[in-house]
Amino acid sequence: MKIKTILIGSLVFSIMIISGCDDRQDIFENLNAPPSLTFNTFKPVDIETNTLRDSVKISLKSKSRRYKIRLDLEDENNNLDLIRFEAISGNGNFYYNGQILGSGEIDILDKEFLIEYEPSNVGFHSINFVASDKFGLSAEGQLELTAFKNLPPVAEVEISEIKVRSPLEFKISAAKSIDQDQGFGGFLTKYIYTINDKTIITAKDNINWIFPESGNVLLTIRVEDNDGAVSEIVSKTVLIN
Repeated sequence: MKIKTILIGSLVFSIMIISGCDDRQDIFENLNAPPSLTFNTFKPVDIETNTLRDSVKISLKSKSRRYKIRLDLEDENNNLDLIRFEAISGNGNFYYNGQILGSGEIDILDKEFLIEYEPSNVGFHSINFVASDKFGLSAEGQLELTAFKNLPPVAEVEISEIKVRSPLEFKISAAKSIDQDQGFGGFLTKYIYTINDKTIITAKDNINWIFPESGNVLLTIRVEDNDGAVSEIVSKTVLIN
């Protein structure tokens, strides 16, 4: 009789444990707080929609072709599980740890998540990120990216007197010329000076020149960027005396 009582008690206790699992799961879910997802950037982010808006240059010669995305992921309950990402507008590839990926999901191994996106077409790209925990709670972020092709450089020329080696020695400068996309990996590589009918091609943004005689001189300048694009000609007629 005593043995039966013990067996029955054990069975009842086991049933209570089993039936209580769902209740305990509900308790854990109720205590669980959702994760957070923030863009790790110095650029402004729309706080209400957690949206980062930026631009990227598509160029075979530019190292800035891939856009680096840093996300800070936090979960006060330490239940981070997966990060999902998808390009919902525009075409491109994701790169994670050097490996090319399509849209997909990755286990969260660190609170800082770094991924790169390389757009395949110019125009608007919208990328959605969702970080979820083990209870299915999630946080979202949106990247709105405008991809553009190379912008041509813009030339500018100035001339000033030097008169060290000769009374007709002048400095011709193109230092104020710019590459319009210099914030996206663009820079000037060549300066093409034309003085009357003489052309000088150099990597220097200024040259010293001794004119053979006084009179009006036609100066022109063109500049070339690292994508091979050449600016429009800028000309200036200068009186040398």
